[in-house]
Amino acid sequence: MSEFDRFYREARAYSHIDLFCSARERVYFPQFHGVITDIPIYRFSSGYWNKRAVVLEAIRPELRSRRILSEDVNHLSEDCLKDLEKLSLEFYTTSEVISLSSFEQAWYHSLLNDRLRRLDALHRIGVTHADIHDFHFRLPNDFYDTVLYDFSASYTFSEKRPFRVNSGRPRSLRRISAGERSRVLLGIQNRAISRDLRSYLIKSAPEASVDNALWQSLDKEVELLELIMLKVSCRPDGQLLLMISHILDIGH
Repeated sequence: MSEFDRFYREARAYSHIDLFCSARERVYFPQFHGVITDIPIYRFSSGYWNKRAVVLEAIRPELRSRRILSEDVNHLSEDCLKDLEKLSLEFYTTSEVISLSSFEQAWYHSLLNDRLRRLDALHRIGVTHADIHDFHFRLPNDFYDTVLYDFSASYTFSEKRPFRVNSGRPRSLRRISAGERSRVLLGIQNRAISRDLRSYLIKSAPEASVDNALWQSLDKEVELLELIMLKVSCRPDGQLLLMISHILDIGH
């Protein structure tokens, strides 16, 4: 019956991440602090009473909650690397993406890379998310990604044959993983088609200035770039070759 219990599925996924993901990969997800199974009803002032809860790090739509990822992809699984090449080609050949500026194409493609890496960290330890949507990589009303969260529909593979996997009949981990990676691409394509990066930037800068920045030749701008130094308290992910575009707005 645990396969039908959303609390059990989420707690098991986070426990698996804690046990089997490396330190550099655990930052892709909220920090897991354990579970509570006996919350008294008086602690609830309203809403539905549930005496069980998964206790996680508080993630907020702020700069300090964003993760810093390196460009190192050498630790990706062979299946993910093959899919990354295939999905990247599919992304760049989408008609609406072709019409975007080079900067926008690079920004959305780096977002695709980041999300696939988060997923691959799960798949390599036998966990599938089962609810891949754009809003599970970032908080409501926040433009930038923070962590991949909400594992209430997830499934953690084991040697025991399951009754069902991710609300459906049992399927192989490889098949489910490929499907989840395709859903990530679909979400990125939809965002690129809507040009939500441009829409976000023009909220804080004149439209003409944003368009000029987006269409500026990246090669010509390389020599004009200022050195930006970010200090972090640890080295959570490789060599910290920073993806600055995920952390800072253009012009700031």
